[in-house]
Amino acid sequence: MGNLGGPLKSACDTLRDVRQTIRGVVDFGGLTPTSHQRFLHEFAPLAALVSTGPPPLRSEQFLALMDAGVLDPVGPRARFQPDQANGCFTVASDQVDAPGTRLDTLIDARVPSTDLRADRDPLIRGLIADGTIRTFVNSWAGHSFDTGGLASTDAPFHPVRACGTVEHGMHVIGIPSEHTRWFTQVGSGRPGPWGSFTRDADDIARALLEPLPGPAAPAARPADAVAGGSTG
Repeated sequence: MGNLGGPLKSACDTLRDVRQTIRGVVDFGGLTPTSHQRFLHEFAPLAALVSTGPPPLRSEQFLALMDAGVLDPVGPRARFQPDQANGCFTVASDQVDAPGTRLDTLIDARVPSTDLRADRDPLIRGLIADGTIRTFVNSWAGHSFDTGGLASTDAPFHPVRACGTVEHGMHVIGIPSEHTRWFTQVGSGRPGPWGSFTRDADDIARALLEPLPGPAAPAARPADAVAGGSTG
């Protein structure tokens, strides 16, 4: 029914409206380490479940595949395990009264959580090894929580080096800084007003342009010489 005609969707959509307010509280270690960890592991997935999700077309395709017998959902909290004896995988849900299903091929299509420590990208690994970037560790009162997100300053979002100094020659935006901040994806905006990602990009663009010289002022024209006689 959508968020205009469906009361349940409208209620869930409230989370989208207060997202920026929540970010102002949790970003850059606004919570204690324990609360920050619970926020990322418990609240963030729930908020994504009820306030985002696929467009209507994808839901229609999902239901059509189910009706055609091509797609068979397993159930919530599915458990995937290797079956060494039979050379396959098995999947089952404790919340569904059905036997496990054998799988010949298992493809993990979930988007992994941001964690630079496990990133295989050569650029990220090299920057970490050089100390140019580091992960953001939320520390307070003897407790600490390594978020796995790239530590950065506030706008214009310069990375923080391993030694604690600021790397002014670089900027960070989007998913690498997730967990240092919350909900940094490019698709988090709405039609019309700028979303947080667009504002972040604009702050970075403005910082990049500031050192550049402005347009040169036009040269003053010399006073027109007045000559006697006619002109041709």
